[in-house]
Amino acid sequence: MDFQMDTFLTYCATFGEGYLLVGPEDPETEEPTITVEHPKLCHVFTDPVKPTRALAGIRVWKDVYLGQMVAVVYLADGRVIAYVGPKNSETIAASVAFINGSFTQLKVQQNEINEVPLVRCQWRPDGKAEAEDAFEVQDRINLTILNRLIISKSQAYRQRWMTGGQIAQAKKGKKGVDAKPPFDPGADTLWHVPAPDAKFGDFDQVDITQILNSVRDDVLDFAGITQLPAHYLMGRMANISGDTLTQAESGHKLRTQARQRSVGWALEKAMRLVFKYKGNLEKAKELDAEVIWGDAEIRSLAEKADAAVKFAQAFAQAPPFMVPVIAEMMDLDPDQIDRLVADAEEWQAQQQAREDQQMKAQHENAMALTKEGAKAKAGPGGQPTNKQS
Repeated sequence: MDFQMDTFLTYCATFGEGYLLVGPEDPETEEPTITVEHPKLCHVFTDPVKPTRALAGIRVWKDVYLGQMVAVVYLADGRVIAYVGPKNSETIAASVAFINGSFTQLKVQQNEINEVPLVRCQWRPDGKAEAEDAFEVQDRINLTILNRLIISKSQAYRQRWMTGGQIAQAKKGKKGVDAKPPFDPGADTLWHVPAPDAKFGDFDQVDITQILNSVRDDVLDFAGITQLPAHYLMGRMANISGDTLTQAESGHKLRTQARQRSVGWALEKAMRLVFKYKGNLEKAKELDAEVIWGDAEIRSLAEKADAAVKFAQAFAQAPPFMVPVIAEMMDLDPDQIDRLVADAEEWQAQQQAREDQQMKAQHENAMALTKEGAKAKAGPGGQPTNKQS
C-alpha cells in the first residue's frame, strides 16, 4: 500500500474522491490486498440515513484480454456480480451502455466478508476537488498568458509601415505558386522601391507590463482562495521574517490537517475490512484505531531539538496531574498522551523505588554505626567503662 499512497492522494486531490478496493488474501504474501482504483471507474452508493455504510459499489474497466468492458457490482449482502459489456474504452459511454442494458451478466459469487469491499474517500465535505474553487481564477490566468504569447509572437518582428510608394503585386510562379513577396524581412536583405518619396518606419512595441501585473494579481487571488502560501506560487521572498512565514503557512497547515482526517477515515475503514478478511472480528470492530500522520508543518532540526529540550523540562518539573494538560497544549493526540502518561507513571515509580532503596540503605548504615558506637562505649566484657580524666 505504501507505493500506492501517492497515487491515492493524487486521485483524491484531483477528482475530489478516491477509492480503495480491499481483496482477499494474496497467495504469495498470504495477506489481504488493498489496491487504489481510479475515481472515474468506481462509485459507491451509501445509505442516506447512515452515510458511512455502503449499500453497493461498482467498478468498471476495459479488460485487455477480453477486449471488452467489464463491470463488477458489490452488494451489501456479500454478492459479487460480474458483467461483460461492449468493446468501448470510454467511461461515460460504458456507463450509458450499462444503464441501457448492453452489459450481460457473467457470473455471481459470494464475498466472504459479506460487505462492500470498495471504500470511498471524500476529499472535502462538499465533494469538490482541491483546486476546484479556483478554476475561474485559473481560467483568467490562462487567458492572460495566451494573450501575452500572441503579443510576443506578433512583436517578434515589429510591425512596419510605408508611405509614398506602391507595393507591386506578387507574380505567379511557373506552378501557380505565389512568388517571393516584395518585402521580406531578414538580416541580409535590402528593401528598394522606385518612388523617390517612399518612407519606411515601424510601430512602437507593445508594453505588456500591465498583463504581467494582472497575472501576479490573479496568482495572489488563487493563493487566497486555495489557502496556498503566496511565496509557494510566486517563487520570490524578500525581507520576510520567520513569524510572517509561519502566519502565511498557517492556513495551508490547517487545510492539510483537515485532509489528513478525511483520508484517515478511509484508510481506517480499509484496515477494518482487512482484519475482517483475516477473520479477526474483534479488531474489525475497532473504532478507536487511527492513522498516524507526520507533522504537517516543516520544522528545522534546530527547532525540533529546542522543542524537545523544552518539552522534557516541562514534563520533568510538572506534577503528574499536569502531564495530560501540557500534552494537550502541545497538540499531541490521545494515544500519544496515554503513552506519555503511562511512561511518566512508570518513571516516577522507578524513581520512587530508587529513593526508597537509598533511604533503606542509609537507615541500615545508620543502625550499623549506632551498634558499633554502643559496643565501643561498653568496653571489654560488655560493661560500660568509667574513666576519670
